[in-house]
Amino acid sequence: MINRPFVLFVAVVVVTSSGGFAEIGSEQSRNVQNQQVQNIHNQQAQTCQYPELYDETIESVVAVRVETARGIGEGSGFVYRLESNSTGYIVTNQHVVADADGLEVQFNRGEFRPAEVVGTAPRTDLAVLRVEQIPSYVDSLSLANGRAEPGQRVAALGNPLGLQGTITQGVVSGVNRTLPTRQGFSIPGAIQTDAAINPGNSGGPLVTCDGRVVGVNTAGIAGGENLGFAIPARVVRQTVPPLINDGNRTRVVSVADDSWVSDKINR
Repeated sequence: MINRPFVLFVAVVVVTSSGGFAEIGSEQSRNVQNQQVQNIHNQQAQTCQYPELYDETIESVVAVRVETARGIGEGSGFVYRLESNSTGYIVTNQHVVADADGLEVQFNRGEFRPAEVVGTAPRTDLAVLRVEQIPSYVDSLSLANGRAEPGQRVAALGNPLGLQGTITQGVVSGVNRTLPTRQGFSIPGAIQTDAAINPGNSGGPLVTCDGRVVGVNTAGIAGGENLGFAIPARVVRQTVPPLINDGNRTRVVSVADDSWVSDKINR
């Protein structure tokens, strides 16, 4: 619980020549005091209670384990939507599940579940998995409504380097970054953060202080200290529902207006 400050308002008065009383600078004083109170409220709103944030979100984060011809790979994901029959849809990165021969997810309390790829969007590095028999304690995470703002406090959740159930804290360092990929194209509109993002964090959520997903962690830069990137929530909101409904799609985002300029069904 955050204790709200007690603010004492004091009016300064003097005796006038007519024997009456007059306030000196009362309006200016109230404006200053109101601004101070607003600043305190803003500071409180920007304060992350990270232990509580972790407890509220970590059950919705999964480890994604992938078997390919090259061996075993690991990443992260989060529960995006739950159905009444305990089926769940999990969002992760496309590069995490690319070329998967076998796929399973592990929940925070240790349960493993087989998973299947519902659809992928390589140009936004997003993929959706379907999992049956989601544990009863698991809930979905909501997407943030607004856009990320530089200086906004955030936390990255996931399983870096095989260490399950990890949270790292930071701020949004920048927005509208262009992120190159190994496939030769670039992802526009990426969020830059100084929250630590390491191998295995890919696909996990970048959340705000109220537990909403503002981005999907996708990359850390080798040799770059405190330099990570995430796919913004608005791209997730545009990409994921069609993947669930229609299967694999390739989508291209216009940097100028964030609109989809092409939409090609791959299957």
